[in-house]
Amino acid sequence: YEKEENSPQVIAWCRIFAVPEYHKHRRRHIAEPLINDLFRETPTVHFLSRQQRHDVIGKFAGQFAVTLDFSSFYDQFSLDVAVRNYFGIRFGNRRSRMSVLPMGFRPSAQIAQALTWMIVAGLDGTHEMRVITYIDNLLLLGPAEAIKDARRVIRERADAIGAVFNEEGLEDPPT
Repeated sequence: YEKEENSPQVIAWCRIFAVPEYHKHRRRHIAEPLINDLFRETPTVHFLSRQQRHDVIGKFAGQFAVTLDFSSFYDQFSLDVAVRNYFGIRFGNRRSRMSVLPMGFRPSAQIAQALTWMIVAGLDGTHEMRVITYIDNLLLLGPAEAIKDARRVIRERADAIGAVFNEEGLEDPPT
């Protein structure tokens, strides 16, 4: 959220709630903009089904894998100042506006997935390897050298646009 003393002019508010993530021992805070109802017909992002993922992973049995995870991915998308008035938040008597893409905004997953697809474009299926993506998570499968090359390209592309990964998987050898 914005850290300024002035009360911003808010046109629409966000509903704030937390979802427990038991396996990570934390609560994930979600800001759900009330303007979500304006986005009823957003494009559906199609991911591989669980069975399709298992089939792909099975084809690479005996080879190598690396996982990459963007760090707080939605927080890496800044909201333009011109649209922040539609993303108001309240903390007791304080009012502010979201400055980054709210996780609870209906098109957020499409926006994030589109950027992930852009970063891995052209790598899937090259050098006898496969890249599976799910919003901010990437799974690279195949021969060790192909994975290292693909990871280098992915990091270069991410660095070029300022996208940040969690440390795990960035330097680890494929296993």
